[in-house]
Amino acid sequence: MYDTTIDGHMNESELRCIERWASAVPENGVIVEVGSLYGRSAIAWAKSCDPSVNVYCVDAFYDPSTGADFYPQFQENTKDIPNITPILNLCPYFPYSRYVDKPADIFFIDAAHKNPNDWEIIQFALKNLKSGGLLCGHDYLSMFPDVKLNVNRLEEMLGKQATFYSGTSLWSFVID
Repeated sequence: MYDTTIDGHMNESELRCIERWASAVPENGVIVEVGSLYGRSAIAWAKSCDPSVNVYCVDAFYDPSTGADFYPQFQENTKDIPNITPILNLCPYFPYSRYVDKPADIFFIDAAHKNPNDWEIIQFALKNLKSGGLLCGHDYLSMFPDVKLNVNRLEEMLGKQATFYSGTSLWSFVID
């Protein structure tokens, strides 16, 4: 279930893909989303998974270039969704185990779209994903060359091809 009235950069095809991914997470699972902005995708994660799944939304909720603070809007948009836990911090610069008590089933990256930060997030995610977990992200587009570079680096590192989803800029890997 998703809500396109909430501001965000994901199209409906991408939100439907998130719904499918989230619905496959087992009871008491963990989803980590890095880069939640106003909560459009966070709501899709949280409303599409079992209610026992914890959805951790990691974001500074602040744009230093404009001074915009997104957190009040995120809070308003997600206030009635009890399985969302915001983490006001930058990834990978927060102590994972302080907030999250087990490895993630899904680790979704929609952050700065620039290295070195995005590659650091990927390395952090790989350390905090359970075996068989899904490492995935948004914006595999020519306008974000570091996202494409990182997916290509992962393909080499993992020895397998990324999965891409028609009508979206989403990518994923199942991590062994």
